[in-house]
This record gives sequence, structure tokens and C-alpha cells, in this order.
Amino acid sequence: MSIEWKDTIFGAMPIEAVKKCLDLEIKPGEVMFYAHAQKHTFEKVPERHGICWQHIKRVIASPTHVGQQDGYQADSIDLVCEIPGGPIVLVAISLRIKKGIYPIKSVYPLKPNSLSRRVKIGTTKPT
Repeated sequence: MSIEWKDTIFGAMPIEAVKKCLDLEIKPGEVMFYAHAQKHTFEKVPERHGICWQHIKRVIASPTHVGQQDGYQADSIDLVCEIPGGPIVLVAISLRIKKGIYPIKSVYPLKPNSLSRRVKIGTTKPT
């Protein structure tokens, strides 16, 4: 699989969903997946690209869940979307906004039992 890695903006950070789920005030900004982060995310596990890439914009526009993992509260958030008839996709986004851009750290499919566990322990909440 030959992929051209290029910086890509996927839309506005869903600040209302983040506030609702995490009670976290964040600045408006765009969510970008930098080429180097894409390469890091997909090069070692190329099947993730085929599963996740087409859904990233939807995850950011309308996440079904928002969360923060223990130890990462100051650093990042997870936007998750259960795609009807498709995968569950997680987009991890850095909270270190620069020039109005929130960088995507990673993207990967999430197993249903993993999402259920995150909800059960309270690190991820439905929108």
C-alpha cells in the first residue's frame, strides 16, 4: 500500500462535546493530522489506515464518546465514534493547541469491550 502522507485538517474541535463529557474548557480550533503522525500511526499497522481513515472527519464532527485516560488529563483527549454498521474509531488529540491547531496523536479501531470498559470505569463518557 502506497500512501502519500500530508498534513490534513479534519474540522473543528468539538468543544461542546468535550465540555459536556469532561467539563473541560478548551479554546476553539481545528484538528489536524500531521504527516509525520500519520506515518507513525499507520506505517507499523497499515490495516488501521483502511479501517479508520475514512471515518476521522465523522469522529471529530460527531463523537459518540469523549474521554481522557488516567495520566493524560493535561495532555490529550480521546474522541470516539461508533460508526453504524462499521468500526468503533478512536482519535487521540493533543490539548497542546498551537496557532489554532489541535494535533491528532493517534487513530485506531477500538474493540467494543474496550469501549465498554472505558465507560464502566468512567474514563470515557457518552455524548
